[in-house]
Amino acid sequence: MGNIAHSNKVLYGIQGEGRGHASRSLHIIHQLMKKGYDVHIFSGGDALTLLDGKRIPINKIPILHFYNGKKDHLSLLKTAYRNFFQFLDLILCIGRRYNAVLEKVVQLKPDFIITDFEPYLSKIAKKQGIPNLAINHQQIFLESKLPRLKGIRKFIKLLIFKIIIKILAGKPDRVITSSFYHFAPKQNSNARFVGPFISELIYRHKVVTGNHITVYLKDAAYLTYLLPIISDFKSTHFQIFSHWETKTKPELETHIKLFSIDQKKFIASLASSKALITTAGNQVIGEAAFMGKPILAFPKLGDVEQEINGKALTFSGFGESVPITNLTINRLRRFMDKIPVYQQNIKKRIVTPENYDATAETLAMIEDFVWEFVNNKKAVYEIKLGKMKIQFGGNRTRFSFVFVR
Repeated sequence: MGNIAHSNKVLYGIQGEGRGHASRSLHIIHQLMKKGYDVHIFSGGDALTLLDGKRIPINKIPILHFYNGKKDHLSLLKTAYRNFFQFLDLILCIGRRYNAVLEKVVQLKPDFIITDFEPYLSKIAKKQGIPNLAINHQQIFLESKLPRLKGIRKFIKLLIFKIIIKILAGKPDRVITSSFYHFAPKQNSNARFVGPFISELIYRHKVVTGNHITVYLKDAAYLTYLLPIISDFKSTHFQIFSHWETKTKPELETHIKLFSIDQKKFIASLASSKALITTAGNQVIGEAAFMGKPILAFPKLGDVEQEINGKALTFSGFGESVPITNLTINRLRRFMDKIPVYQQNIKKRIVTPENYDATAETLAMIEDFVWEFVNNKKAVYEIKLGKMKIQFGGNRTRFSFVFVR
């Protein structure tokens, strides 16, 4: 392949809803910077709590928010309604938000763009003829043969979710999809399937099996289901990480400790725990499995993505999935009794943690992408016609119109 000059400037777009995208992306970003890439982040929302203070240029941009309906269920219809004008903005590529992000991209003049489910940079890359590599988890829903979900409502929800993915992910030149477990790929899929990305922070912790169970539930509403049940397990300690500040802090028994969400404290707790209880987020499940921790997952109510992740967890043998509304004392006791079984399953599947960590493999794929789409690109020819500039050429002989301001 040859040596690549790593003065390339890359814009990294990160979906800001939740922290999983930022956690996954930040590790890859650090590795790219070590290799000499000039990285600029585009993100917003929850992701900024992880990204701020990392000495990486950050461009704050609008994000799409996901909204709950009745009984804390994720509502795709409400999400679509509340984000309607932003969806329109992204589809037509003419709105105020889109133009503001476009202006930042044009000023930075990137050599290529990487996106983790971030829609603005995906759209701009396509329109401007900038090479775009997608690294995310969500595209397994487009690239894999998924297990069936029971009921017509879930089928419709999954269909809507796939449409949302197509809008948000755009049409990248290459796709790398990261997951702790992969279903069989579709026959016509060109995506590359890799495992989770494990941060250096996790590698720095000594992993032991303690007497507590770590709980990660971002939404404090889930605690109303969980706390009455774990109160009966007085011989087991629970360390809970949640956004409880938004609600009145409940009175807790001595074997239950409640913490605000802090990445370093959470990883330290997980490293010395005997299991993890969490929602069915791909990144956190992958990190727990890497450390040999069995997982009990509660898919977010009404969230078909997390329901599929829950099924993947069951298929992997790393743990089990149950709707939090169906959690009972007996169900939790059954999970705790099976912790040794799940520990053995993880050891069998993850023989060497370094092979499970997809960082090195993914960096090699990025190098290949840069070689193919950036360093090897054809010459670009321009014709200026007043305020309009026509560009011929590019990586794959693109034809695009760029209006000059």
